[in-house]
Amino acid sequence: MTLIWRALLFFFPGPVGFIVFDNLLFWGGLAALAVAIRPKLGRGALALVAIPLLPGTFNYLGHVVIDAMLAAVLVTASSLAYLARREHANPGTRLALQISANAVIALGFFVRLNAVFCLVPLLLFANGRHGLKRATLLSFAVLSLLPVLYSVQNIALDVKRSHPGDSIKAYQLLAISYHERKNLFPGTWTSEQSRQIVESCYSPIQWDTAASWGQCRFISDTLHLQGIWGTSRLTHAWIRTILEHPASYFVMLVPTFKKSTFDPNSRPMLYNAANPWGWAVPDSPPRPATQLARAYATSEVNDRLGRPWFFTSLSIIGLILALRYRLHTTTEGQFGVAVLLSGLVYLVTFFFFNVSAEFRYFYWSGFSAYCGLGVILLAYRYHRRNPIPMAKPSQAHTWIHQGSLLLATFVTSLHLLPFAILPSKRLVSLTPLDQKVVGVSSVALHSTPVWMRKPFEAEISAMTWSYVDGVYRSAPRLSPLLIQTNTLHQDLIVHFETGPDRGWVAIDEAGRHLEIDTHAPEAGSMAVLLSPLDRSDQRKQRFNRESVLLTILVLAGAWLVIRKLARPRGLLPT
Repeated sequence: MTLIWRALLFFFPGPVGFIVFDNLLFWGGLAALAVAIRPKLGRGALALVAIPLLPGTFNYLGHVVIDAMLAAVLVTASSLAYLARREHANPGTRLALQISANAVIALGFFVRLNAVFCLVPLLLFANGRHGLKRATLLSFAVLSLLPVLYSVQNIALDVKRSHPGDSIKAYQLLAISYHERKNLFPGTWTSEQSRQIVESCYSPIQWDTAASWGQCRFISDTLHLQGIWGTSRLTHAWIRTILEHPASYFVMLVPTFKKSTFDPNSRPMLYNAANPWGWAVPDSPPRPATQLARAYATSEVNDRLGRPWFFTSLSIIGLILALRYRLHTTTEGQFGVAVLLSGLVYLVTFFFFNVSAEFRYFYWSGFSAYCGLGVILLAYRYHRRNPIPMAKPSQAHTWIHQGSLLLATFVTSLHLLPFAILPSKRLVSLTPLDQKVVGVSSVALHSTPVWMRKPFEAEISAMTWSYVDGVYRSAPRLSPLLIQTNTLHQDLIVHFETGPDRGWVAIDEAGRHLEIDTHAPEAGSMAVLLSPLDRSDQRKQRFNRESVLLTILVLAGAWLVIRKLARPRGLLPT
């Protein structure tokens, strides 16, 4: 990615080159695919060019993020793979396209290392004309070369390793520590640090709290200072913790994944980011095209449908259609299935390896859903007029059928499984102790990333307190302000106004009593941290008999329904 950007800087200033590069791959790849498919599947194939304008895929066309580049690379790679599978008069052209397809698919690995799994369906399709065994061997050869080439690249460019993968290990150790109620990190920690790891730092939203820029940055800093970050010591601790606490491991995976798929963060990111070139989209006032793009990006249609759950639904529908009508026995149907499987595999990797409920992680899944389903619908319409002859399925077709069923069942079950983190109820009262004013400007969980905090992450019963300019202020009658939460069992932070006219306040919660003086010579603010009460009487969130039974029922039900819907049947001519 860095090398590509460096080359683009010779032609375009700042981030413009990346945006142009990504869009050339998006629009060019889809245009090539549409033109290639049109002779067989009809003029409807030209609609594929409009995929970047659909809900969700429109969001990052103007963004410089590796997830947009990954989607752009894989769109082009998919198009090249289809071109390589078409029958060409010139065998040399077919070979050149096949090599190009494999090379561009491999490029996806260098853009995002965790994309390696979703490359497999694309590689198998790109090499599929050689038969299942040879295609598997060729794909395995390409995959085997990737880590070697990656290491050579790092040595040649003298890349300094930052071990970004350790953020996954740190985040999952933090989450399991919360559920197990003890610090499971390797290394030496103070008692207060261990308490904060359990009661102050975990969020199912993202790992930013524990990162070097978060409010619990001591976790990342300590791992670096003690020489644990980037070593096998952290890896061993991570694997050992998962093996010793599999129930807590599952408990921490599901909430982040469900947040990611149903309500991800940063769906549209409509702001000018600081950069060394000072490049920005004119915003005062915005141009008409900018206003139109913003209106669509923030519209109800784009926001509601442009989410990973919708991409998953389209992908499952596409797979069922392909299997039910045996479209996966045709080149176009195999293309659609391969693209859909790639997007679903990529989505599933973020169930196991996720540090943040970010929309951008699922950007390729959006393009794959629209593109794969679009081609399968076109193939369905074509084969309604030109039925596929009934024949005994080949080994490759059987593998495609069974693999698609298993993946569709697993992904569907992840979306349907009803599961949420066990909440902790708290009731806190704030009572003025004199006639002076007490002001409360914020109530928030310590673990919520600062940039995502709302002023009041709690239910407030104001009584006689007034709410002016975003601040609750007490009245002379000395009535309490009630704070009610039903969320994570973690530290609560209450921000008070301070100043010469501010007074004493009593904080009470289930037998705990504190008295705080908010008087100060000058106006300002102060934060009071309220640690959670002991939860020794609260059961750990475990896989009990009922939850195991529910999981089995959801998996079995999804398998039976999808298997029945995907049961092969012939296409009858209209």
